[in-house]
Amino acid sequence: MAAGRGAPAALPDDTELLAILRADPRLASVLEDPERYRLQVLLTEVAPASDGDGDDDGAHSAPCEATTTTTTTRTTTTRATLRRRAYRADAEYFYPASAVKIYGAVVALFQLQLMASQGVAVVELDTPLAFESRTAPVAASNDAPPPKSAAAPPLGCSAPTTMRREISALFHVSDNEAFNRCYDVAGRTLMWEWANSESLNPPFRGPRILHRLFSEAKGTDDGGSFPGVWARVGRDGDEDAWRRVLCRRHDVCGHLVGDAKRESVGKAHVAADGTVVDEPLDCSARNRASLASLQDTLIRLTRPEFDESNFKLTETHRRFVLAAAAGSPRDSPDPSARDDAATFPNNYNKFFVDGVTRAVGGDGSRVRITNKCGQAFGFSVDNAFVEWIGGGEDEDENRNKNPFYLAAAIETNANGVVNDDVYEYADVAEPFMDALAETVARWVWREREK
Repeated sequence: MAAGRGAPAALPDDTELLAILRADPRLASVLEDPERYRLQVLLTEVAPASDGDGDDDGAHSAPCEATTTTTTTRTTTTRATLRRRAYRADAEYFYPASAVKIYGAVVALFQLQLMASQGVAVVELDTPLAFESRTAPVAASNDAPPPKSAAAPPLGCSAPTTMRREISALFHVSDNEAFNRCYDVAGRTLMWEWANSESLNPPFRGPRILHRLFSEAKGTDDGGSFPGVWARVGRDGDEDAWRRVLCRRHDVCGHLVGDAKRESVGKAHVAADGTVVDEPLDCSARNRASLASLQDTLIRLTRPEFDESNFKLTETHRRFVLAAAAGSPRDSPDPSARDDAATFPNNYNKFFVDGVTRAVGGDGSRVRITNKCGQAFGFSVDNAFVEWIGGGEDEDENRNKNPFYLAAAIETNANGVVNDDVYEYADVAEPFMDALAETVARWVWREREK
């Protein structure tokens, strides 16, 4: 199948994983009709060399597509094995919603690296940025002298911001406009090239990021038009001068359009004008990302030794993205999010955190979950890296706590109407995700100890 078209090939089901899931009665109603819910689950464990050389009982030694990789650094050689198990993973299309924001964050930072390497400008995480209007014409041309004022960006641009602020908001509270600004910096083509670059399993499974995201997903977006971006990077001896570092551009990347027959959801949908159309919602020109591609992106970030591409982030950028993705609203630099625990509780934007916490006991301080989830059009998606980070001096408690990756997608739209905001998120999707995380964490970390 050509890259970027249709659905990726489904990964083979793992019978042991399915047996573990079926043993949990909380998951039974969904597992009885997985096609109805478009259920998909993907679990990947990271096993150190001692676990990957046949020392265990084989319960978790089924082959995965990214089996063993050896990486040599200047001083050490490390070897780890990825053990992948799937249930209906990538069996059909699902709308990834905000889960795709991880691509925007990563590729925007990679764009900054390209700008520096090509001599355009050195834009740091805290460099002030301003964005031209996406729709209104801006008088300044690429050759026009930039303003010399340090107090304000050029007329007609957004209020100053920074990549640190935008990426923090993207992860901590899943801010849509923060993703949109990352999208404006990255561009369609670079996101496509990064996400489909040779990595764990070339060719990559065709993530497709075609448009921005909005709180009311009822309108249209010319996702191929990109505004100019200005930065306060200095010019002609004036350290505070604003300069245009990205020009206005049109980035069509037209080969990304998908297959309407395979990428339609629901039985009917609400159109932009509020009318109900008695046809499925065609998502062939909307964003797409398979569970495997989402999970592989986290693997590239958390285990860079598995990334053989030429699209790596600097260590500073990589660590920043991971810290933001592992953070909670309490870590936000924005006080309106940081101080509003009622609207943004600690488990906000993390479907798996409560289930994993119950599996290990305590208050959650002994685990770290690095993730990006999404929820829209009836779909709930989470893509997480789960680590055990502290169990005191108890060797038995710390034993066999290898990190793992868990990604899952579920559709809960009983009436079949997409975009009517009538979905079973709270009644079905979120409880399922919560129970799934607890069941998987217990199996990976506790059952193996027996």
